[in-house]
Amino acid sequence: MPRYHLKAVSAQYPDGRVPFTAQEELDRDTEEAMQASLVEPRAWVRVRAIRNQLLSETDYTQVDDSLNKGTYKAYRAELRNLPQTYPDSGVALLKSWDAKQDEVNPVDDGKWPTKPGT
Repeated sequence: MPRYHLKAVSAQYPDGRVPFTAQEELDRDTEEAMQASLVEPRAWVRVRAIRNQLLSETDYTQVDDSLNKGTYKAYRAELRNLPQTYPDSGVALLKSWDAKQDEVNPVDDGKWPTKPGT
């Protein structure tokens, strides 16, 4: 599908669309490929931030005298293992997280561990 620049309407371009040159097409394709290659790494940055927040919310359960230590041990291990469990799907994990957090119609597909007691 050809791409165009938008220019002022002229006799040469009555609809104001000027087709990209071959070099402009190549440059744009390269730019889009670069942007696409950054999607997954950016998703993992957000996944790790969410995971770290969930871990920090349960840090108190891991002190020696905590009554909930054993209950939260498996949950915290599952959180820490998310990158190994889903190594190529940071984007899928983000979609899963967003669906689980939906206030109107939450959907839990089982990818994110469920916090004990909830």
